[in-house]
Amino acid sequence: MSDPVNSFHVLDYVAMGLFFLVCTGIGVYYGCYKKQKTTEEYLLGGRRMHLIPVAISLLVTYQSAISVLGVPLETYVYNTMSYYMVVAIMIAHAIQGFFIVPLVYPLGISSSYEYFGRRFKSRAVQLLGTAMGMLQTLMYMAIVLLAPALALEAVAGIPLWVSIVVVGIIGAAYTSIGGMKTVIWTDVFQFIILYGGLIVILVLALIEVGGFYKVFGVAIDGKRIVFDEINPDPRVRHTIWGLLCGGVFNWLPNCCNQSAVQRISSMKSARDAKISCLLNVPLQFVYSLILTLVGLVIYAYFVEKQCDPYLSGAISNYNQLMPYFVMKVFHNVPGLAGLFIAALFSGSLSTLSSGINSMSANTLKDILPNVLRNAQQYNQTVIAKVASMLFGAMAVGLAYLAKSLSGPVTQIAITTFGAVGGPMAGIFFLGAVFPQANWIGAFSGGMIGLAINMWVAIGSVMYGAKAVPSPRVSIEDCSVLNFTGILSNLTSTSTPTFANTTWLYTTQMSKHIDGSQLAIYDVSYVYFGLIGTIITIVSGILISICTGSARGDLTCDEYIFPCLRRVWKGHLISSQPGKYKAYKNKTSVINEHEINVAPIKALE
Repeated sequence: MSDPVNSFHVLDYVAMGLFFLVCTGIGVYYGCYKKQKTTEEYLLGGRRMHLIPVAISLLVTYQSAISVLGVPLETYVYNTMSYYMVVAIMIAHAIQGFFIVPLVYPLGISSSYEYFGRRFKSRAVQLLGTAMGMLQTLMYMAIVLLAPALALEAVAGIPLWVSIVVVGIIGAAYTSIGGMKTVIWTDVFQFIILYGGLIVILVLALIEVGGFYKVFGVAIDGKRIVFDEINPDPRVRHTIWGLLCGGVFNWLPNCCNQSAVQRISSMKSARDAKISCLLNVPLQFVYSLILTLVGLVIYAYFVEKQCDPYLSGAISNYNQLMPYFVMKVFHNVPGLAGLFIAALFSGSLSTLSSGINSMSANTLKDILPNVLRNAQQYNQTVIAKVASMLFGAMAVGLAYLAKSLSGPVTQIAITTFGAVGGPMAGIFFLGAVFPQANWIGAFSGGMIGLAINMWVAIGSVMYGAKAVPSPRVSIEDCSVLNFTGILSNLTSTSTPTFANTTWLYTTQMSKHIDGSQLAIYDVSYVYFGLIGTIITIVSGILISICTGSARGDLTCDEYIFPCLRRVWKGHLISSQPGKYKAYKNKTSVINEHEINVAPIKALE
């Protein structure tokens, strides 16, 4: 690399060391001094967690190192249209607070997919949802471990295996030792480091560039501030319609999956759970605004220097842009590089620990409930801890195996959410909205949605058209050029390929480019969640109707969104005797045992 950006001051090592020490210390505290004696304490914090820490944990679980690297990248290479995705995420959290929490919290479940089994009275549907959720979680954890490791290897000189293994071992260790309480309180600490580091970098970068006025002036001239793309063509990478409509359905899986439901169920009351989810609306807005501003500042800096780091050969992948900027501009500020790397690792650890903890809950509650039915609480807790270590090792292995994967990390992450999570969310909303849906429709619809979504996503990877970036930054004033890098980055295509691959780039033009074999492969990645959810729900309803709907059984009202219970009252029975006098002249009498494990029947 041409710039000496990979040198560290002793304070940088101190900052990173203290960060890892505190994270590990929290795990040791809750694992050794505040021991969890039951699985409820280990997996749900004893259902006594406070709403503010849980709100922060919900935020940093999915706004991880991916967003720290990816949001500034999007703004630098393309424009600010991606901020509409933030609006979509805010809408999804509002849906979570007003609809999902009132449904899930009163059920007292430990697993999101436990709802699937109880609602559809089917072990097959429960296991299908579990498989989808765990697949999405493992894929996302691998990306979260890999993306910052690749960037830091090239920019800071930290070997790839060191980043992956260190973060993986520390995250798996403190999660397995301390359980949910450790996960949530380390998330709070990592949130402070993440926000604090980003704010410090933004302020110093603004001072370096010359203030907001200059940044916005350069960004407007370079067409980086754009909010008016309304092209209805679904092949356009980012439009208002795609980012808002598709973005909501890409994010809803994160609002009803295991990590989300586990946090909802860990709080003292439904009111606290609702407020915790709604707090993510302003938190998401502020967090993404900071990252978008950082992207604009980076763009203004390199425009003024007239030296694009990718085109000059200084970096081989635009995912390295953010760490390269920090290391280049602030390498003379002792400790700042270490603070940034700690912030980056904060994002990785928060997602990793949440994913590990959620999959250990799936293991106990969804995969092995019959095997562990008579096991002592202590033995179940030990099994959950062992599962946590195993899932951590799997994430490390997958991250290392996927080291050749490249592309804009936010796009990769959102594609994962949509392709796998869309059908899972479809099953959830199929059950919560339509009491007519039966287990055959839910299982078949989920399989159809998953198959079609994965086909479209993989086809987009292999054959999808490439995106057209905004006007590039000049390289006229680059003092030292890596001519080998320039040749590699310019000869293959006029579009940046992010390490010479064409990962999921759909065109911003209304025509196909470079060999798309089917038009569906050119559909923007932001629609994958919408496609999977709609296909699952529609096919699930149709198959349910064709197979006799609920086969004569009425659905218990506690499994339907509260706001829809009066609408569907002819298809429901009450879980609370005497709540309603009759549904279709059928008295609602049923005991708790029948709700949980037996087909629900209305008694004449």
